[in-house]
Amino acid sequence: MSGAPEHRILLTGSFGFLASQVRDEIVRDSSCEGLFLSHITQPTYEISMAASHPLSHQVREAILAFRPNCVLNLAWAKVARSEREDPLHMNENVQASRNLFAFVAEHFPSCRLIGIGSQAELGATAAAIRPDSTGVPTSAYGKGKSMARDLLLSAHPETGAWLRLLTLYGPNDHEEKFIPYLLNCLHSGSDAEISPGDQRWDFLHVSDAARALVAAVKAPLLAGIQVVASEEAWELKRVAQFLFDNAPSSSRRPALRIGARPYASSELMRLEGDSGSFRRATGWSPRISLEAGLLELLERNL
Repeated sequence: MSGAPEHRILLTGSFGFLASQVRDEIVRDSSCEGLFLSHITQPTYEISMAASHPLSHQVREAILAFRPNCVLNLAWAKVARSEREDPLHMNENVQASRNLFAFVAEHFPSCRLIGIGSQAELGATAAAIRPDSTGVPTSAYGKGKSMARDLLLSAHPETGAWLRLLTLYGPNDHEEKFIPYLLNCLHSGSDAEISPGDQRWDFLHVSDAARALVAAVKAPLLAGIQVVASEEAWELKRVAQFLFDNAPSSSRRPALRIGARPYASSELMRLEGDSGSFRRATGWSPRISLEAGLLELLERNL
């Protein structure tokens, strides 16, 4: 008779774009067991509730009964581009993250505590992002992530880790983002208007990111800040042209208008990551190339 799973993972935000993929990865892995908390599941994990109180009674009891040995905290409200300046990022989101980690650490001192960050903590960068990269966040979202990171690593230096994920893409991504916008144009027959497209970004498929998070749980020496990236960066105009060149023909073939929009004043021209430290600590590497991932999305959406 087999024993209990080795990795008991408390996952928050479990119906989000990335978290839902992480949840499925945990379920498939026989060495893992998960307690999945979200604002639309029971037990309820509400950002506002966690911020105004340590944790709801229902959530506290569920965590105590589950006895996690790792937390993956993906719960973070207001993540759409149009919501990135909401003060909730620096208030409720940060407080909720701190309260969750503090409660778990109090009752399970050896539990791994893993938070999720992004490039937004650093603002615009001229070099590839590394674990020791520094910068100044320019949005409320970035400032909130930066605050949550510093609180986690200062309060829990032995058990805390912070994974800085770069641009994710894949099925069920938010419609405001670059690749979903292009797919929507192709689906509807509407012309796509983009900037000159010289921005060079690292894209990581969401399923590869989910595998990376589970690999982080299993890596006993993983600590501090780590970068999770595909290390496969394309110019945005190349991404757009690839999608339009490989889309199935239709009666209304939309045009791709590169340069129809100007760059934004805060345009992020370079977003590349060095994930060598994370790969060495976990053995993880991405499985889905950007070309294969884009072709998969075309087949799924058109």
